[in-house]
Amino acid sequence: MSSTEYCGLSSSFKDRPVVCLFCNCCTSCICDRGVRARLVAKADANEEYFSTDLPSGARLRLVNAEYVTGNCLCRLRDVACQACGSIVGYHVLKACRPCLRASHNGHYWIFKPGAVYAQERLVYEGDRGVDVMSWRIILGQDATRSDKDVSDDDDDDYAGWCR
Repeated sequence: MSSTEYCGLSSSFKDRPVVCLFCNCCTSCICDRGVRARLVAKADANEEYFSTDLPSGARLRLVNAEYVTGNCLCRLRDVACQACGSIVGYHVLKACRPCLRASHNGHYWIFKPGAVYAQERLVYEGDRGVDVMSWRIILGQDATRSDKDVSDDDDDDYAGWCR
C-alpha cells in the first residue's frame, strides 16, 4: 500500500509513534515500522496489540496452515520470528467484507501481546535533535499538510484501530 493510499487516515494516527518490535523469546528485532493497536474484532478490545503495514525484510516467516477465527471470516496465517521460530502474531491473507468496510489503519500484519515488546523508534530532526518518529514521517507526509480525517471524534490514543 503506497503512502497516497493513507491520505484518509486521521491525523491522530499519523502523529502516533513508530515502534520497533522485538521477539519476547529471543529479543531479535522483527519489525522496524510498527504501531500500537487494538483489534475491534476481538472479544477483548482493550488488549493492546501491535501492527504494521509492511514486514521488515526476512525477519518473519509465515508458518502453519491458513485459518479463520470465530470473530470474522478473515483468512489468517501465523507469523513466526525467523531467528527462533516463536509465533509472534498473524498475517491477514484475505480480509472479509465486514472487516474491509470497517475503519482500520490498513495494517494486515498483527503482533500478539506477550509475544513481542516495543521500543519507540527515534529520528534525528536536525536543529531539534533526536525525537520519536511518527507515522507522518513513515508515510512521507509534510507535518503541515491538512488531509480530510476519517475520524477525529475519538481522542483515544488508539484512533485508527486495526482489524
